[in-house]
Amino acid sequence: MELILHIGREKTGTTSLQSHLKNDFFGFKNKTYYFPSDFTKWDSNRAFTALFDNNLRYNFYKQLKIESAEEYGVFKNKIVEDFEKQFRNSSKLKIEKWIISSENLSTNLLTIDQLEDLKNFIYKYFSSVKIICFVKDQFADAISRYSQEIKMGGINSWENFLIDVNEAHPIWNHNLFAQNLASVFKKKDIYFENYFDTKGNNRNIVNYFYEKYLTKTHLKIIEKNKTSNQKLGFLATSCLRVINEKYPRFSSIKNERMRLHLYKKIITFDCGELGSVYQKNKKPLINKFSNSNETFARQYLIERSFHIGRDLPTINKNEMTNIDMKISKVLSYINDL
Repeated sequence: MELILHIGREKTGTTSLQSHLKNDFFGFKNKTYYFPSDFTKWDSNRAFTALFDNNLRYNFYKQLKIESAEEYGVFKNKIVEDFEKQFRNSSKLKIEKWIISSENLSTNLLTIDQLEDLKNFIYKYFSSVKIICFVKDQFADAISRYSQEIKMGGINSWENFLIDVNEAHPIWNHNLFAQNLASVFKKKDIYFENYFDTKGNNRNIVNYFYEKYLTKTHLKIIEKNKTSNQKLGFLATSCLRVINEKYPRFSSIKNERMRLHLYKKIITFDCGELGSVYQKNKKPLINKFSNSNETFARQYLIERSFHIGRDLPTINKNEMTNIDMKISKVLSYINDL
């Protein structure tokens, strides 16, 4: 059995892809491909990564209140048991290929030893593997990650955020990750793809992945409802940061749907005049996150001296000092080995 392993990276349409994979290949309804959406009732994205990352500072463990090596060991064994159960069932049904998608693998597995553990686990169960990784221009990546931090309730300024970026944390170093991955796995099994701009719609990424790596499916990719993350993206980062400063409680809300719900409520409240002017069936239009409603909200805030903009303030590539922004260099590492 072959494993198709999609490892991100983050901010390259991973949530959209995982949503489609779950819809199409979970539950043994397809005899060619199987996508395990969860292990031990936790999404496979984080649970699979947890098999190889025992750093208890990982937020996933904090959510589970795992605080010791013993507790981690018990949890890891449960994941393996669930994995093996699903694997046995798929073998009985003669499923040809498994698909696992976890962007956390490329974010959390930063050492050779961790990647070796991943490799050993894969070849214990699968005869072959294809590793697919989309990479994004680091400058665009930094903007996406900053935007995500604000959506999570943060109030950090872009200037302060750049300080962390320029400390050259390994998650920013695509080149180092590519080198490490290529030193552990066979060159022919690694596929680095250049993430292309989708203008907020990742359907093209999903189509590309299906057509290139799932060629036997012949499935029609349809427009799905937007995820909470995409809906939050309708509001400018500057706007959300202003709201976060006014309502500090957002920093403690980890559930995206809950944050989206509260953002909408707050915007409806703070932009109350909009709710009274633009109504349909006695419901404020601002409750529906559409591009036109964003225009109303943005105009309201601009008129009241908030700094609102679709783009982030004071963006300058030259401020990013310690990372290489040439994706061609990442792709060339595989070809040069």
